[in-house]
Amino acid sequence: FDARRDTALIMLLLDTGARRDELMSRTLVNALRSALREFYPGAVAALGAHLAEPEALAVLKLAPTPEQGRGLTRSAVRRALVDAGRRRNLQARVVAVHDALVAPQLAAPELVWAAYREVVAALVATLCCLNEQVAALERQLAARFAAHRDAAIIRSQPGLGVVLGARVLAEFGD
Repeated sequence: FDARRDTALIMLLLDTGARRDELMSRTLVNALRSALREFYPGAVAALGAHLAEPEALAVLKLAPTPEQGRGLTRSAVRRALVDAGRRRNLQARVVAVHDALVAPQLAAPELVWAAYREVVAALVATLCCLNEQVAALERQLAARFAAHRDAAIIRSQPGLGVVLGARVLAEFGD
């Protein structure tokens, strides 16, 4: 066990995660929101500000265009939300998302919709991939943090979970 090496690895994992968060929140999510506002404002209304979250991505995989959104059933929305991890307030969320997606949307020529469908699909796929990579980084971070000799002490502090505890360890050192 080398505490300095593990602390350095924890710092690297935290830094990598922070850079991913910045990239996602500023670039890809803004591009997705912009594309949706142009031709599918109901999706923005339905999914809110959390377009990089698994819930939003699951719905957008099913319905990347207004036409596909209008074709979704409540049971399909429910399945997507449950598969993405939604447990609380499920029925209310299903109704809100479904109603926003089936509402009248902007009209556009098929060629425009096809282009936006490809843009949305590409951005959704990229965000899904980044979410998977972040989950892998978080697992590595949790394993490294748990193996650190001071992890139990740090975790005993109220409010310090794995990520925040690892950040505290990385900032203050051994």
